[in-house]
Amino acid sequence: MAEPRRHDDTAPPSPETGPPNARDATVARPTALARRRPVGMVLVAALLLFNVIGAAMGLIGTLTGAAPAIGMGGTAAVYFVASAAVLGVILYGFWRFERWGWVGALVVTVVGTLLGLFQLITFLRAGVLIGNLIGVLIGVAVIWYLTRPAVRAMFRRRTP
Repeated sequence: MAEPRRHDDTAPPSPETGPPNARDATVARPTALARRRPVGMVLVAALLLFNVIGAAMGLIGTLTGAAPAIGMGGTAAVYFVASAAVLGVILYGFWRFERWGWVGALVVTVVGTLLGLFQLITFLRAGVLIGNLIGVLIGVAVIWYLTRPAVRAMFRRRTP
């Protein structure tokens, strides 16, 4: 005769009753091969990559004279090189789930959103208004996404 089930056998395992390392599994960062990147993270990385490409294109335009930097002289090239390098490093850290990559992405997004908001308020022409409004809305959405507890948890400091 089959033995009747006990109530404990049907309950899902909790961190207290689950495997010995179940509690650590919710905090520890799994390896990159063991997890799939969330779509939101891929979109944020794509936006960072778009900014790296934009800075590189600005550098090319400045060096070829196709897009002269009015009043900046040679400092425009230095600005674009530095921007592309910093954004590239932030993108690398973000893609590798490094805490500093998350902080860098958040800082870049906050600064870009604030500058877009400033331009939105300052330049109220129709074309600039729509473009800046879209940029500000995307920035707010990225800030909201990056500050979600589940996303922040992916970027926790590693324990040695």
